[in-house]
Amino acid sequence: PATIEFELSVDGKPLGTRVQRVRVRSVNDALYYIDEEDDDQDLDFNWLFAAYVNEDHPAVDGILKDALDSGVVDSFGGYQDEDPDVVLKQVYAIWHVLQQRGIRYSSITRTANEHANVMSQHVRFVDESLAMTQANCVDGSVLLASVLRKIDIAPVLVLVPGHMFLGFALDEEGEEMAYLETT
Repeated sequence: PATIEFELSVDGKPLGTRVQRVRVRSVNDALYYIDEEDDDQDLDFNWLFAAYVNEDHPAVDGILKDALDSGVVDSFGGYQDEDPDVVLKQVYAIWHVLQQRGIRYSSITRTANEHANVMSQHVRFVDESLAMTQANCVDGSVLLASVLRKIDIAPVLVLVPGHMFLGFALDEEGEEMAYLETT
């Protein structure tokens, strides 16, 4: 919680001040839904989970290097081969490396700013999941989506009540999809 003081002036003439108590959330605290009690104007912010996908994170290149070193694939060409099996093999190589690194499921979702009408979840950044070798369903999906975006495989975060998993296109047009349970 924080207290903010607002001062309003028009043409340099002060019109008043207001002090407001607000909640400041951590950047890891992903707001995803607000249940408005007084009216039917609930707000859906599920799309904010995509903000945690970071294909430019320096750790992504290390994951790709390890995946190449594993020998499962010789290169990461995304959809260049126009073969869904090649795409699946690339995704498997990445998943395999994360398993080799010891990433395990850990259901840490609680946030410091709990509120009855505001739904939010703690989301680990790519480096946090790797350093702590832990990921919940959102963390794991975001981590894999980050790596897939780097190699031009189009990921989707699939959110169902109480859970998230990863989808990805098997072709460049996105007509054929596959899904991966990251937990």
